[in-house]
Amino acid sequence: MFNKMFSHTFNQIFRFELAFHARQPLVYVVSAVLFILSFGATVSDNIGIGGTISNININSPFNVIVVLSSISFLSALVAGVAFASSPILRDFDNKVAELFFTTHVSKFDYLFGRFCGAMLFCFIVYFAALLGVFLGEFMPWIDPERLGPLRLDAYWFATWAIAIPNILLIGTLVFLVTTLTRSLLASYVVLILIL
Repeated sequence: MFNKMFSHTFNQIFRFELAFHARQPLVYVVSAVLFILSFGATVSDNIGIGGTISNININSPFNVIVVLSSISFLSALVAGVAFASSPILRDFDNKVAELFFTTHVSKFDYLFGRFCGAMLFCFIVYFAALLGVFLGEFMPWIDPERLGPLRLDAYWFATWAIAIPNILLIGTLVFLVTTLTRSLLASYVVLILIL
């Protein structure tokens, strides 16, 4: 079905972007850092993300939503520059973007393929943090009195109502500014303005 929805060139560019980012160590480093950070915020009182409150359950919907919202914002900022701006800059720095536009590749297929591949890796980085929060609930050293019932709806809400829109909005802004200006500095300025 995916192949019928999009053109062949979009599929080729999207698959290339996936293969390119899958080979980059930055994906795994950022995922590991956010996993450890979110896991640590769940299992330790010494690590607080987003103003977590210590006298409520570790896995309360409020705590889960606050931690995942903060992590999604952080992952969108980091991954936005790392993944959303790199495909466009890479092609213009290597002076191959003009070659794409002299072939049968449409600008839509080229830009949307790059964008979708980059956004997928932004989501992968976020899901590593989500996994860190989720697995942190099941650690044996956590005081059972600090745990409430497992509420998957809190994860669902934090992901679909907060994290995915955050990542899409910030990633789209960074990708748009990078595409229009062809400057990494402009991407950083956008991120500073968002902060």
